[in-house]
Amino acid sequence: MNTTSTPQTSTTSTTSPTPQQRVAITSSTISPITPRDQLTKPLTPIKPLPLSRKRKAEESYKEMMVGDESQFFANKDNHIKYMKWLASMLGYRYQEHWYKCRRVDFASNHGKLLLAQYGDDHIKAITTIYADQKWELWRFPTIRKGFWTQEMQREYMEWLGKRLDWDKEQWHFLTKRDFARNSGSQLLEMHDGSISNALTSIFPEYSWKPWMFDKVPEDYWIHKGNARLYLEWLADRLKLVSAQDWYDLTQRSFGANYGFKLLQAYNKSPWKLITTVMPELHSWESWRFRVLKGKRTNILILEELINKLSELHGGRDQLANVSLEAIEDIGGKDMLDEFGGSIASAMEALTNKDKYLNPEPKTKKSSAAASSKRGDDDDDDLDLDDISFEDLNSFESDMSGGIRL
Repeated sequence: MNTTSTPQTSTTSTTSPTPQQRVAITSSTISPITPRDQLTKPLTPIKPLPLSRKRKAEESYKEMMVGDESQFFANKDNHIKYMKWLASMLGYRYQEHWYKCRRVDFASNHGKLLLAQYGDDHIKAITTIYADQKWELWRFPTIRKGFWTQEMQREYMEWLGKRLDWDKEQWHFLTKRDFARNSGSQLLEMHDGSISNALTSIFPEYSWKPWMFDKVPEDYWIHKGNARLYLEWLADRLKLVSAQDWYDLTQRSFGANYGFKLLQAYNKSPWKLITTVMPELHSWESWRFRVLKGKRTNILILEELINKLSELHGGRDQLANVSLEAIEDIGGKDMLDEFGGSIASAMEALTNKDKYLNPEPKTKKSSAAASSKRGDDDDDDLDLDDISFEDLNSFESDMSGGIRL
């Protein structure tokens, strides 16, 4: 076996995708993470030996024996001789080829006595006899129980990150395919097939962001503390400082920043999410949030707006004299427009508050008509039930450094 002149693959530089590009990749697209010339496979094909060469190899084995086999293998200097002979039998030319070797390849080629000296472990035999080579043990097709120690898992992940030229922040965008292509499927299975479970277990000291993984851990958003962590991260990412910065957030803002699942847990409403999770951050005025057209809970926000106007202008009996400019000054125009655009229409809506909150079931035909009528009235509204994970993440391609949409 030639262990010193292994041919090298092309060193052409491969630019790693940015996180924004990576998350926009659909499940039907071949992952660009691992270029073809970096896949974990032999550098050259292993061709089986012709029968005539096998016969010659068997003859050379007999010539190699001095005395019986037990005496031959008792001398460790003969182990390298055997390995060179076995390499010729199996058609191995480079170190890479040994990753294809199985125990049966030794057993069926006079190697049982050699294996016995290495605990019947063919991988231990290979790596011990060729101890001067750097081995990536996870690349062998069969590894024994107990192989994936914490230390070995860390070594593998560091190797994978270096192989892909990704830092830990970019590891959030790893997929199961990336592990499968790089001999890591068994490691992933140890963590129930969850990349987030694997990384948080292997590197607990790193500040992982669970919402950035392809799949958020089950029940993660049930805990309000996790929602707070996300919103604090979002504030830093989008430079949210003033209350108005938060009011301007839309469903798209969350969809483009890994938060659509969290938003769904709060009825797809930025208002409900933000005021529930961070009520103390500002003196929130619900009507200042971006209006989600057709939401039943809008009637509750309208009621808060009317109560505020009543407080400012001496009671509800004085609201008829309130100008639209005064309503716009406190940020209530968009919510008023949702209910007809006037105080009178808003007051009429409030008299039917229960009907808004508990409407009669609609037929499929009427629901479709209402949906068609709304159309694209507000491009900022986004029905997350009707959009795929890949489409939501494609919003990242429209962002530059986390600029809010």
